[in-house]
Amino acid sequence: MDKVLLVDDDIEIFRLIKSIASGYELDYCSSLAEATAYIKTHSPELILLDMNLEDGNGLDFFTKNKATLDLAGSSVVMLTNTKEVEQKVSSFDLGASDYIVKPFDPRELNARIKARIKKPLDWNDFVVKHDLLIKPNVNRVYLQSDGKQEEIELSQTEFKLLFFLLSNEEQIFSRDDLIHKVWGTSISVSGRTVDQHISKLRKKVKSQYYAIRTVHNSGYTLNVIKR
Repeated sequence: MDKVLLVDDDIEIFRLIKSIASGYELDYCSSLAEATAYIKTHSPELILLDMNLEDGNGLDFFTKNKATLDLAGSSVVMLTNTKEVEQKVSSFDLGASDYIVKPFDPRELNARIKARIKKPLDWNDFVVKHDLLIKPNVNRVYLQSDGKQEEIELSQTEFKLLFFLLSNEEQIFSRDDLIHKVWGTSISVSGRTVDQHISKLRKKVKSQYYAIRTVHNSGYTLNVIKR
């Protein structure tokens, strides 16, 4: 299900939108600091971004994180208490897809959200591996079953690990191999960290065609269990 993130320090706005939300999953951050951490591991379809929060300005957040949001394909809708033209122009110059002045009718906002996120998957952007659909440019994976596509929620590291294994199926990699290929050499990572990420992938990726196997005293491999 598509994710929508509300960044606003008024919890009542979240509760109001949550009560009528349909067709998408609504997440909430009450500060720009929380939102900054959130977008490091999530790629929401849409961000409802308040202009003025206690820890900063929404436009500044948008400016600083524009490259990350563009890469994730996240649209931004600005929420504000003012009708100042300059703020509206600045928002659209940055690439905001909409600008909504408070107070707003939650039903209208819900309709605008659904209109923004209702778009078909662009199959040209996908790598298809049996029942797994991978979109490398935004770190997303979908599981296809009965003609439907359901997104598998993965962290950036989990995605990199899965994509690497899918790109090298049937090959055996030691923990050190995976650390080098997935985490790189700039940070210190233990073999236990690799084990934990493999365990999470096994629980999240319910493919009918692939299974991550442990090879005794050697490491891990991604086997094709059905062709």
